[in-house]
Amino acid sequence: MSDRQSLRLWLRVRQVPLVLCLLAALTVTGLAWGYQVVPLPTISGIGGAVGLLWFYPIFASCAITLVLTSPFPEREAVSALKVALHTRMLVIGLVGLAALVVAWMAAVDDGPHSASQLVGGLFYWTALSLISARILGPSQSWVLVMIAILPVTALGLQAMQDRTTAWWVLPMLPGDAKTVGIGALMLSAALVISAVSRHRTRRLLRSRT
Repeated sequence: MSDRQSLRLWLRVRQVPLVLCLLAALTVTGLAWGYQVVPLPTISGIGGAVGLLWFYPIFASCAITLVLTSPFPEREAVSALKVALHTRMLVIGLVGLAALVVAWMAAVDDGPHSASQLVGGLFYWTALSLISARILGPSQSWVLVMIAILPVTALGLQAMQDRTTAWWVLPMLPGDAKTVGIGALMLSAALVISAVSRHRTRRLLRSRT
C-alpha cells in the first residue's frame, strides 16, 4: 500500500470526510441564518440574546473531536505515541480550518459577535471536548460541552453585566486578542492532557510510588 493510500485510509478511519461534511453543513446554516438573534432563557433575573452563529463553535468542536474515535484501538496501541501525535495534528488542522471559516462568517453576517469572540469560543469548546474525551472516552467527547452550555451562558451573562473578565465563561465575553489568547492556551493544555494515554499515566504513577 502506498503512502497516499495509507493516508487516505487513515483519514477515512478517523471519520474526516464526515467531520468535513458536518462543518460544511454548519457553515451553510451559519451563512443562511447566523445573523439572526436568539433570546436566551432568563436565569435569576439575568438574560440576554446571542446570534445563531454563536452556536457554531459549540457544534464544530463536537464534530472535530469525532476524529479521536478509532475502530481499531488495539492495533493503534502498538504505536500509541505516534498515533496520538498524528491525531492531535489532525485536530489542530481542523480547528484551524473551522476558525478561519467562523471568522469569515462573522465578517459576512455582520451579526452581534466578533470574529475574535467566536474563534476564542471555538478554542474553548474544543478544549472542553478534548477533556471530555480524555475522561469519559472518545465517543463521549460531547458530554462536558453539552453540560457546560447552560452554566457558561448564565455566568457569562452575569460577567458581561458586571463588566468582569472570567476565562471560564470565555465564549460569552466580548471578543478581543485576549479572548483568542486565553482560548488558545486552554486548547494547547487540553491537547497535551488528552495526548497522554491512560496506560502511560498509570506507568508514571507507579514509577513515583
